[in-house]
Amino acid sequence: MSHQPHNIHAGTQIVTKVGVHGSNNALVHSRGAVGIVTRTPCGHEQHFLVRFPDGFEASLLREELEVLKLFKDRLDPAGAHDFDLEEHVIYRCIVGSRAYGLDTEASDTDLRGIYLAPADLQWSLYGAPEQFEDNATQSCYWELQKFLVMALKANPNILECLYSPLVDKVTPIGERLLAIRDRFLSQMIFQTFNGYALSQFKKIEQDLRNHGEVRWKHAMHLLRLLMTGAATLREGRVPVHVGPHRDELLAVKRGELTWDKVDAWRQELHHDFELALAETKLPERPDYEAANGLLLTARNESAKPLARSSTSLRLVVLQTSDLERAAAFYRCLGLQLVRHKHGNGPEHFAAETLTGVFERYPLSKDGSSALGARIGFQVASVDAVIARVMEHSPAIITAPHDSEWGRRAVIADPDGHRVELTEQETL
Repeated sequence: MSHQPHNIHAGTQIVTKVGVHGSNNALVHSRGAVGIVTRTPCGHEQHFLVRFPDGFEASLLREELEVLKLFKDRLDPAGAHDFDLEEHVIYRCIVGSRAYGLDTEASDTDLRGIYLAPADLQWSLYGAPEQFEDNATQSCYWELQKFLVMALKANPNILECLYSPLVDKVTPIGERLLAIRDRFLSQMIFQTFNGYALSQFKKIEQDLRNHGEVRWKHAMHLLRLLMTGAATLREGRVPVHVGPHRDELLAVKRGELTWDKVDAWRQELHHDFELALAETKLPERPDYEAANGLLLTARNESAKPLARSSTSLRLVVLQTSDLERAAAFYRCLGLQLVRHKHGNGPEHFAAETLTGVFERYPLSKDGSSALGARIGFQVASVDAVIARVMEHSPAIITAPHDSEWGRRAVIADPDGHRVELTEQETL
C-alpha cells in the first residue's frame, strides 16, 4: 500500500498530542492517549478519524497526533512495529467503473478488500476496527466478520466485491470465501438492490427540484443496479460487468438521453426486476451456517500462532547449590523471582511467566543433579540479556546470532544448566 504523507495510513497506531474532548467539551482522553487510525483525510479534508480502546472515535489534525512507532523510537532505540494492515488482507479487488466495464480515461481505481484481524488485536482492549479507509490509495477494507454480516444482508456493494472480475489479492482464506459466495445470494437482493436504486432516484428528484437538472452519473447507476439485481435473481450470480449495456449506460452518463427516456427505461427495469423475483430459484434467506463456519475457521487459524497446542508447560523446577546467585542470574533474564516457602518445605525462589511457574530450589540432600536439563526463554533482546548476565555467568555456549528461529544464543547458568535465549518477534 502507498502511504499518506508522514507515513500515516489506515491502521497506524498514534499518540495524541492534545486532549481529546467529546460532547459538551468534556475531556474523554488526556494528552498521550493511544489510538488507531481508521480513516485518512480525503481531498481538502485534513482530519484523521482515530478510534480509542474504549470505542470512542475522534477527528484529529495531523499536528494533534504522532505516530506511535516514532514516539517509541525516541524512548526505546529498539523501537516497535505498527500494525501492518496489508499483512492481514485476505482479499482485495477492484470495484467501481473499472469492474463494471464503464471506465474511461479519467476513471479512478477503487480498491475494496477484507482483512482478518489477528487474534491479539481482536482480543485486545482496542478490539478490531470494523473498517479501514485509506483515501491515499482509494481503498476500503472491512474486517471479515463485518464483511460477512453485510454480505448476509445482501448489501449490493459487498456482493459486487465477491463477484468482481478484477481480483488483486486472494489468500487461502479468501479463496474459501469465494468458494461459498453463492451462499450469500437470496431473494433479499430484491429489497436491497431496489433500495439502493430508489435512493439514487430520490437524489435525482431532489436535483430536479433544487437545480432543474439531473446528475447523470446517478441515473446511470440507478439503471445499472436494477439490471444487476434482476440478472442476479435469474442467474444465481452477480454479473458485475455490464457487458453489452456499456454503450447505452455511458450515453446516459454523458446526458445524451432525455430524463423522460431514462425514467421510462427505469420503470421497465423495475417491472423486469419484479418478474425476476417471481422466477428466481434463489432461497428466501442466505446460508448463515456456511458464513459462520467460514468465520470460525478463519478465527481459529488466526489464533494458532498464539496457541500452538492445547497442552502447555506449567511448571519447571531446577535445583541449585546457591539460591541467591541463581536468583540474580535469572533476574537478568527478566524473571521476577520472589522468595517462597510452603509449610515445612525448603525456602526457594519462584517466578510466574505467561505459560507457568519457574522455580529454583536448593540442591537436595542426595545431591542429585539436573545438569542434563536444558531450558529456554523468550526475551525482548538476546544481546541485552547477554550483556547483563556476563558478571553472573561468563559461560556462553553459543554466541548471539540470527537463526531460523530468530535471534538466538545459548548460555550456562551458575549451576551449569544450559539456557537457550530467543528474541521475541515484534508486531
